[in-house]
Amino acid sequence: MLSFIANSWPALILTAVGGYLLGSINWAIIITRFIFRKDIREEGSGNAGATNVLRNPGRGPAIMTAFGDVGKSMIAVLLGGWLLSHLQVGEPALSGYKDWIQLHLSLIGGYVGGFFCLLGHDFPVFYGFRGGKGVLTTLGMFLLLDWRVALICLAIFAVIVAITRMVSLGSILSIGCGMPLLYFLNR
Repeated sequence: MLSFIANSWPALILTAVGGYLLGSINWAIIITRFIFRKDIREEGSGNAGATNVLRNPGRGPAIMTAFGDVGKSMIAVLLGGWLLSHLQVGEPALSGYKDWIQLHLSLIGGYVGGFFCLLGHDFPVFYGFRGGKGVLTTLGMFLLLDWRVALICLAIFAVIVAITRMVSLGSILSIGCGMPLLYFLNR
């Protein structure tokens, strides 16, 4: 573990900072500010997320918000994977297993990038640390880390919303299933 940190500390720091800054770009706030000259956090539920954008400005801005939130987390996952795979201070301890190490470095980088992107989305430095809930940001992360988990979470979300008509309940339950699914599907 110590050799991993000693070899990877620059990549880990860049991944965390890059992921957080990407996450801090809140598309709900940007889109509603530029198109409608309003702060979405002062409309409807007060949340800076796609659901509040859908309920207030409408479908078009909500779709743009959704693509922005999913996209930024995908970029953070890819950036983290690339940085951890390519920016090492020294040689990995198990150089005979270079392909195995490269695969896992990329995966670790993806998790770190995605996690810090989610933190940036929820607590954006650019918007007074008042952001969204991170549901679509988490979905974007799951799409790249394990697409099966993303599809299962989407199915859970759709079923819960269809039964209860509560987007927040569907979001909580589907994302809450994500990490256990990642674990069990990748053991």
